[in-house]
Amino acid sequence: MSEIPIKGVKFSIKEKCLSLEFEGKYQALSSAVLNGGFRKVKAIVNYQVDKDFSNRNPKAFLRKVLISFPKPIVGLMTAADITKYALKYSIQKNFSVCTIVTAGISNAVSVGENSTQPYLGTINIIVLIDGRLSKSCMVNLIETVTEAKSMALIDLDVRSKFSGELASSTTTDAIALACTGRGETINYAGTGTNLGIATGKIVREAVKEAIQKQHSFYSNRPLINRLEERGVTLDHIIDVIFKRYPELKCFSKEEVKKFIENSLKNAEISLLTIAGLRIEEDYLRGLIPKMDKTINLELIDKIFGLHIAKIVNEDYGVKEFLNLRKNELKTLNLGLFSKSVIKGLLAGVLSKLKSCK
Repeated sequence: MSEIPIKGVKFSIKEKCLSLEFEGKYQALSSAVLNGGFRKVKAIVNYQVDKDFSNRNPKAFLRKVLISFPKPIVGLMTAADITKYALKYSIQKNFSVCTIVTAGISNAVSVGENSTQPYLGTINIIVLIDGRLSKSCMVNLIETVTEAKSMALIDLDVRSKFSGELASSTTTDAIALACTGRGETINYAGTGTNLGIATGKIVREAVKEAIQKQHSFYSNRPLINRLEERGVTLDHIIDVIFKRYPELKCFSKEEVKKFIENSLKNAEISLLTIAGLRIEEDYLRGLIPKMDKTINLELIDKIFGLHIAKIVNEDYGVKEFLNLRKNELKTLNLGLFSKSVIKGLLAGVLSKLKSCK
């Protein structure tokens, strides 16, 4: 287990509890389930619940299961595996800062969207500063930590489970911040301050590492995963193939899946696919000048769909692309650019299957 590089702090993991216990009472600010807000505390505990956990009074539940810890206490709750935590720290001239993160992203969300469906998953961030922070500084640092978390999600291209948009958080994230009170008072912790820069950097790194440990969710994960995160599933693509050509049902779903996965391993196809998806997002946000009235569908298909179809199966793929009716992809609910990309992939795979039949 990693050590906390701050004097007077005991870090341990046992019996579903990831805990920090302090020699004295530290000033804390948190959005924790148990004892959130400003308060002096002797411990911060992140408690792991089962994935099917359901309790109408989580505060009372935490009070009961954390009864053996020193009081006052701040209690967090997560269904993520607490042994897959990430710990990072930064030692500066006038302060030290340490963060411990556990992360589940099964209910990742883009802020402001409708996300009322129940999913498990929480990013819990504990930040401990060996220094004296004013109350306003602690609020300021919470902002910086939140921004760092969101940037980590962008770094990994984490998608909302509700819309497929870039995620900014999960629906149940929590932050617990505490400081030792040693040294001169620090009044600011924004992204332009030494404290904000140091904290932002380690939180961003720790959130990414915790997500990777918990979900094996890496930036270079297979392209098919990236498509499925946006709502384009292999099963749906295979259904379209079998619907258009019932005679191809002589292939099993697993065989067709292999054709698609092997095609997506091609570096050029990966590049064109990601480019198309990125442009789609910029287009939907209105970031591409003059695109509202001058959309050239033939140009889009030439750059993306036709090119992908040709890479998959040369002229046979191109011919199949030109034969595909546009309404074949209506059920996939795709935009202009992503539709061209998937249509090209579909055409190439279709033509290849037909030639192998």
